[in-house]
Amino acid sequence: MSTLIGDMAGSVFQLVEILLLGVVLLVALHAARFAIDVVPISAERREGLRRAFPLAAAASVVLYLLLSAGIFFAPYPED
Repeated sequence: MSTLIGDMAGSVFQLVEILLLGVVLLVALHAARFAIDVVPISAERREGLRRAFPLAAAASVVLYLLLSAGIFFAPYPED
């Protein structure tokens, strides 16, 4: 039998974990965008990377949402 305080503490830990994962993703996306602009590569390759970046970022966000849902619903298994 779980207690209300135990459930709240678990929820806070999960929220912190999800938020930290989001911050890590945000920093990684900004670093990748910065790297595209600074790394010495040809102009056409840079343009291709700039065009592909939104798709990669969207895929990363979808993966983040799936991981967040898994973290959030892990303590509630199917009955």
